[in-house]
Amino acid sequence: MDGKDKNIREILRQLLALQETDLTIERIQERLAQIPEEISRLENSLNEKKRLLNERQQNLKKLQLDNKNREIELGQKEENLRKRNIELNQIKTNEQYRAMLQEISSLKEDCSRLEEAILVTMEEIEKEQQRLKLEENEFKKDEVEINQQIATKREEEKNLQQQLQEKENFRGQQEKGIVNQDVLERYNYIRENRGVPVLVKLMGESCGGCRMTLPPQKINDIYRAEDLVECFNCSRIVYTEEILLKDDGSSQS
Repeated sequence: MDGKDKNIREILRQLLALQETDLTIERIQERLAQIPEEISRLENSLNEKKRLLNERQQNLKKLQLDNKNREIELGQKEENLRKRNIELNQIKTNEQYRAMLQEISSLKEDCSRLEEAILVTMEEIEKEQQRLKLEENEFKKDEVEINQQIATKREEEKNLQQQLQEKENFRGQQEKGIVNQDVLERYNYIRENRGVPVLVKLMGESCGGCRMTLPPQKINDIYRAEDLVECFNCSRIVYTEEILLKDDGSSQS
């Protein structure tokens, strides 16, 4: 029985070491799955800032274009006004004279309205240029910071992929060190179907994995340590710290 105790203790130690590697691999894989999403969020954030900045730039261009069109229109109306004033001196009848005066008055009102609109828009353009300058400077800072964050995450991703490869290679070596292939297949079957952890501690009279109370016979089998004992509910392998803490040479005393 002492031989079986020692054998099970060694198997448990090997499986626990393998499980620790699997837990590390799982943590690395989870982190690797998160990084692309985080990079995507950063890229989306940068693109949104760029979109808003471009919107501001387009708005400024529109204001400038609108004012340019007003200046062209004002120039045309001022030219028409100049021509009408010249024509006014050449009119012979009172009716034509009054009609021309009305047209000149209307042109003057249009010119006044356009001049006022141009001045108002010029003030708006100046304010918009100031706001745009601030936002462009802010965007440049954000762009540098976000790109640095993305670069850091890509570097982390690269390092984690390397670590994952190393851990998977190490796991392969650990598997080769487990002589009992039935035990290894049993462990891998539970891992594939239940995930990690495969081995859990006995918590009082309960399975440390699913917390179900184990039958007395199962508990006795765990303490006897003649074989690996699985939980009847979650199928995980249940063990006790006591069997691991026993001195390998204790059976000789």
